[in-house]
Amino acid sequence: MNEVQSRSNAGSSPGGQGIPAEEAKLREEIRSLKQQRLLAILSTIGAVAAFIILHYTEIQRILYPPPRVKLVVEDSFLKRVGQVWISPTAPEKKASSVKTSVAEALDWMPMEPGSYDVVVVVDGQEYLHTSLFLRAGDKEGVVVPSRHNNTILVTVTNETPKPPPGSPLQLNIEASGNGFLWVYDLAKDGGYSLVYPSLIAGGSTQNEIRVGEPFRIPDASNAGIYVSDEPVEEKLLFVVTSSRERGAADKVAARFAAATVSKATAGVVDENWGVFSLTYKVTSS
Repeated sequence: MNEVQSRSNAGSSPGGQGIPAEEAKLREEIRSLKQQRLLAILSTIGAVAAFIILHYTEIQRILYPPPRVKLVVEDSFLKRVGQVWISPTAPEKKASSVKTSVAEALDWMPMEPGSYDVVVVVDGQEYLHTSLFLRAGDKEGVVVPSRHNNTILVTVTNETPKPPPGSPLQLNIEASGNGFLWVYDLAKDGGYSLVYPSLIAGGSTQNEIRVGEPFRIPDASNAGIYVSDEPVEEKLLFVVTSSRERGAADKVAARFAAATVSKATAGVVDENWGVFSLTYKVTSS
């Protein structure tokens, strides 16, 4: 009996009680380390969130840089006396508005995304009128042709600013001089192709435009311009020339093709002419 009792007392000796105590201590240290790690993670997240909040505008501009636009002008007279107005075509919340000299607009100007009208004025007279559609990161150079017989003012009203895929554009064109209307598709790769009018039998065209008589597309014969079958951005160039020869219009269109921006004055056109460029976005719905 005494021997059994002695063995029982040995199992409950202070040396035997040390093992649970060590385990409890280890668990507490692990719990403390987990808490410290969680606090460190939360602290890092808080610091990152605070940095984003404090520098939100700068981060937005890095991820989504503002579009920029400038004029491409080689005519020294236009640089000296020309004025330019860039205004939003719709009351968009953050759209920019610019009114400055042509000389000041030769450098890149930051804008807000949106659609704009660009008007160049010389000696109080409208010299060039075109439209732009700018998205974040875009860099758009607006070619202002030299004064080689550019005496016809052209204006275009697009009654379908957001056409669905494959639909016809509803356009109203006016010119300050009698002539012939040609419409080109300007591709981003620098190419350009005639989309109106379609050449008919005998090589003649039905594209004569007269002062005071708005020219509508689709025209009287229901010939029109259809947008892409996919949601993309497209750009059209409307050219009015005093010559009925397509070659004269091709020379003008070449000046405005992206691949020939550096050749804005190349190709002398002997006849009077005028241009208007129109940008629109084909919507998916």
